[in-house]
Amino acid sequence: MIHLKLREVKKDLSAKELDVAEYILAHTQELKNISIQALAEINHVSTSTILRLCNKLGYRGFSDFKIDLIASSPKRLTTAFLQDDINLDDSVQDVNRKVQIMEKSSIDETHSMVICPHFSGELFSNY
Repeated sequence: MIHLKLREVKKDLSAKELDVAEYILAHTQELKNISIQALAEINHVSTSTILRLCNKLGYRGFSDFKIDLIASSPKRLTTAFLQDDINLDDSVQDVNRKVQIMEKSSIDETHSMVICPHFSGELFSNY
C-alpha cells in the first residue's frame, strides 16, 4: 500500500523527501522503533520534511504513516528475534526476566529525564 502511494506522489516529492521515503522503505522493520526526530537526524533533514512527506502520502502525521507502514509490512517471524533481546526459543521465565529488565530500564530512563537537578525530593517526601 505504501509503495503504491509513493509511486503516485513520487513526482511531487522534493529530493530530500524522496531520500527519506527510500530510507523508510529500506528500513521498514526498524522504523517501528524510530522516532520522527531520530529519522530526521539519520536522513539529515528536519522533522518538517518528514511531516510534509507524510502529508503528501495522505497521512495526518508521522504516527499515522508509521502505523500503516508497519501494519502493511510483511511479518518476519522467520528470524530468531521477536524483539532486540527476546528470542523465539526463550523459555517463559527468560522472557519474563528480559521484559522486567527492559521495563526497569525504561522506568530508570524516564526517571532520569523527569528529575530536575534543582529539585529536591522533599516535596514528595510526605507522599
